Amino acid sequence: MDEPLTKKERRALAKEKKREEQLKSESTKKLKNWVIGVLIIVGLIVAGVKFWQWANTAPEGVPEVPLELTDSEWMKGNPQALVTLVEYGDFQCPACATYYPIVKTLIDEYGENLRVVYRHIPLVAIHTNAMDAARAAEAAGLQGKFWEMHDKLYENQKEWENERNPIGFFEKYAEEIELDLEKYKVDFASSGVQDEIDKDIFTANRLGVNSTPTFFLNGERIQNPRGLDDFRKSVDSLIQ
Repeated sequence: MDEPLTKKERRALAKEKKREEQLKSESTKKLKNWVIGVLIIVGLIVAGVKFWQWANTAPEGVPEVPLELTDSEWMKGNPQALVTLVEYGDFQCPACATYYPIVKTLIDEYGENLRVVYRHIPLVAIHTNAMDAARAAEAAGLQGKFWEMHDKLYENQKEWENERNPIGFFEKYAEEIELDLEKYKVDFASSGVQDEIDKDIFTANRLGVNSTPTFFLNGERIQNPRGLDDFRKSVDSLIQ
């Protein structure tokens, strides 16, 4: 017959049992954390794959070749011109505002030999009003006055660029270029207008455009054009 445990032995046994329970609890906790970690990693991988698929799926109406022009482009000049200048711009970008009169001068000087295409790439991380400005131009375009709004936005950039809510300024410009204001407001808020901007952003991403303005002349990116004379030389080389 076993002898009864002493008080000291009972304390030691209880202590050992408690330690075993703690080890078991810690092991269960570690296993639970490991499972949660694995699930998080799997979730991130799945989300990453879905995002990649989304980012690489062209919205409806986007050309397979990013610089291939479509009927929905905002184009100025001769549609059959020998030279095509594509600008990826941001209406809140100060550099774009600087190049704006240069591009206007090129259109005036080269006439039938040049067509200009404007595409949106609002850099919303640094220009918080750029997307709304792009929407304003697109909404004006639905009434046939994209370029009129385009000009207003650049010419008055200092007026609205730092406003917390610039929409009132854009509505004022809409009235000044004689748009149907109620239609403009509906179009401004529409998903269709956003879709058109997203198409341009998609092609910009495929082309590696990450700064504004970025210009392509007959499909070739122009590296850091310094001004009007640089543009003239580039255009002249294509029409001679």
